[in-house]
Order: sequence, then structure tokens, then C-alpha cells
Amino acid sequence: VVEFNAAAEETFGYSRDDALGRNLTELIIPERFHKAHQSGLKKYKETGIGKVAGKRVEVSAVRSDGKEIPVELSIVPVTPGDSSFFTAYLRDISDRKIAEAVAPTLKEKGLIFVGLDIIGDRLTEINVTAPTCVKEIEAAYDISITGHLFDAIERKLSHT
Repeated sequence: VVEFNAAAEETFGYSRDDALGRNLTELIIPERFHKAHQSGLKKYKETGIGKVAGKRVEVSAVRSDGKEIPVELSIVPVTPGDSSFFTAYLRDISDRKIAEAVAPTLKEKGLIFVGLDIIGDRLTEINVTAPTCVKEIEAAYDISITGHLFDAIERKLSHT
């Protein structure tokens, strides 16, 4: 590891100083994938071909506390001169996985706009009336979705 930014510190629980210079395999890759990771690196170095390089994939990673989390991973090979290294972008997708798991049930029940409260890796509450969410979206993205939202709800309700 030659760089470890603030987002990585927050996601994985290591300080930048603790991560720099360490072997990535030992740092964040689940033990059951160590051999496959090393094999993939070796194959890439020999052939320039890799399963994940240049692609966005979902994989498991391990935090400093040993907890395994789902991450979205994108790897970009960098080859200045005769050397080579990789830049990896990882994003914790735990919340998205929870939302994806509960979505079919919510849709089945006709709930088309809800707020999900997730604390840690637990869904703690489903808010079926969530005007706060609309306000947060509008403030964060400087858009007005209120009218579009209620038009969509009215269309949905008129077809049921």
C-alpha cells in the first residue's frame, strides 16, 4: 500500500500510517481469497490480463476489526516505465445491499417511496412517509423533486 486516503481510513478502520507499506492482501482481503488474489496478481504481471482490472466488481473486504463488508471495487493498472502498480477505488456498499434485500418485499406491499434507517449493518426502521428524505435530496442536489414525486405517486395509485 503506497497511499491510503481518508475515505479508506473511515471504511477500513486503519489509519493512513498503519496501512502504508503493508501488503494489501493481508490488510483488507478476506483470508479465503488470499491465494486467488496472489494468483491473479501473478497472472496479470505475466500476461497483462486480469479478471478485475479495468472493471467495476462487487467483492468482499475486511475491516481492521475483522468484520467483512461488501465493497464495489474498480482497479486501474498504472505502468510508468518498466514498473507497474494498481490504483484501487473501493466503496462500502453495505447499505445498498440491505436496500436491495428489502426492496422486493416493499414493492410487493405497494410501497414505492420509503426511507430506510440503517445503523451499522442493521435495518432499524422503514419509514413509509419520509418527507425529510425529499428535503435532504433537494438540499443536497439543488433540485426540486417534490412535484415529480407526487405526480408519480398519483399515477401509481390511479392504476391500482
